[in-house]
Amino acid sequence: MIGLGKMGLPIARNLMVRGFHVTGYRRSGSPELLREGGTVAASAAEVAAEADVILSIVPTADDVEEIIEGPAGTLTALKPGTIHIEMSTIDVDRKARLRDQVRASGGDLLDCPISGSPGMVAPRKATTFASGEAASVDQVAPILDAISGPWIYTGAFGTGARMKYVANLLLAVHTVAAAEAMALARRSGLDLQLVQPRCSPRPRRSSTRPWPTAGATWTSPACTTR
Repeated sequence: MIGLGKMGLPIARNLMVRGFHVTGYRRSGSPELLREGGTVAASAAEVAAEADVILSIVPTADDVEEIIEGPAGTLTALKPGTIHIEMSTIDVDRKARLRDQVRASGGDLLDCPISGSPGMVAPRKATTFASGEAASVDQVAPILDAISGPWIYTGAFGTGARMKYVANLLLAVHTVAAAEAMALARRSGLDLQLVQPRCSPRPRRSSTRPWPTAGATWTSPACTTR
């Protein structure tokens, strides 16, 4: 596991709780992972040397490029057949270029952003949008199951990121709509304590929501490459 911040650490915990051993790397270190039974690596390369499946979730495209193709990146120690589950939300073209490099080194890289707040990750209420080679996704399905209760196979590489863009747009629309509703309630003289629970932006309950409920795995008939 590369990236052990607000999203990565609860992902690592979910994996360990479900029986997976986690070797993790964070530039600033992670005593939390060590205390909970994981192994702390000194570099992304060390993670690659230990793992058959790599997961990463870091803030920027530059960070993703550094952990993969940097001087201590995963490509320097990648084992043939390794699958890299890349969960950062970054430019699809830049991630696709990295996928090509991983493939040239004998592995595969999947685009699997996770949609949800840090508080949703630990109880497995966040949704992972998995995209890339179907056979590779099948191979890591038990890991995706452990990361988040619901996950969706969206099809060709990059559709996972694009599905998250849609989810983010829905969240923004719901948030703005809820704010406008609260403003109207205030102007109408309503009790805001009564109104607020009914106006909270909760797109996961929207009738327009296309992703599955907790514990379900869904394959998009419109996007699938299977």
